[in-house]
Amino acid sequence: MCAMKRVDVEALIRKRLIHGKIQPDTRLSMRSLASELDVSAMPVREALGRLAAEGALVINEKKRIAIPPMTESRFEEIRLMRELLEPEAAARALPAINRSTFQKLQRFDDAIDLAMRTKNVARYMQSNAGFHFTLYSAYPQPVTLRLIETLWLQTGPFQGYVINQWGVQNLKDQHELALEAIQKRDPIKLKAAIKQDISDGMRLIKEQLMQVT
Repeated sequence: MCAMKRVDVEALIRKRLIHGKIQPDTRLSMRSLASELDVSAMPVREALGRLAAEGALVINEKKRIAIPPMTESRFEEIRLMRELLEPEAAARALPAINRSTFQKLQRFDDAIDLAMRTKNVARYMQSNAGFHFTLYSAYPQPVTLRLIETLWLQTGPFQGYVINQWGVQNLKDQHELALEAIQKRDPIKLKAAIKQDISDGMRLIKEQLMQVT
């Protein structure tokens, strides 16, 4: 087996959750993950344990890994926390966004537009996450970023499931408004664009999930 670092194992699983590659109906086991990643069971076990502590996964007595069931109250709490944390993180990051970061955000927005036109779910999920975390990471705020990531870990699987089932055609893209606010150095409009983006996405996920639960 290769000598993949333990932190790399955890980072890879985190990305899969955030990008919706692990969905509520995905069947996982420590053995299958270790085999797929070509590592021993130990780093996988440790990574899954930390993710379970964050509420992203549950591990039963047979070592089967699953996405925790989503209740309406839990979903609403996650939505509220995202709408509180992420617009504020964006506003705090605004003064630190330079030309290079702005161009990177534009490339992510272009990739999102292309994904929506071509109905490429994987590209949409990766580019959407890339846009948000690039924006928030422009300013060093590790505690806030960790909290935001924990929320994305819990919603990513459900977002991936919904978009895979119903496609990207009904999604709304508020990132262009966010880019305009960044260009104008307007924190109020930036916060509004990010909050609306979250609200639109979470509303669609909730509406579709309620149809199948």
